[in-house]
Amino acid sequence: MAVERAKSISVRDLSGKLNEAVAGALKESRNLADVDFKIALVPGPGIIGFILREDVLRGREFEEVGKLASTVGSRFEGTFGKAQAAMVIGDGGITVGFWPGPEVITFEM
Repeated sequence: MAVERAKSISVRDLSGKLNEAVAGALKESRNLADVDFKIALVPGPGIIGFILREDVLRGREFEEVGKLASTVGSRFEGTFGKAQAAMVIGDGGITVGFWPGPEVITFEM
């Protein structure tokens, strides 16, 4: 029985696509359009996204940050299955992004 090869994306391609997705999502958010961001993969919970630090978050609504996670995740559906918006709060900021869908099993580096 032939085993279907897992979908894969190189770290370089992922980085480029993630930068585009985050920049686009931030542009759509009136209050966060000029925020500088740094993309991240947080291996513990497995979130792919970007970090918003405390200075940027001060005075922001949680709903606004959640919408960014949904927007970024929706731009990766298909590549990572049904991407689920996710946020991890800690270490002076929030990592905003998505968990790959359950059909994504491995990342080949």
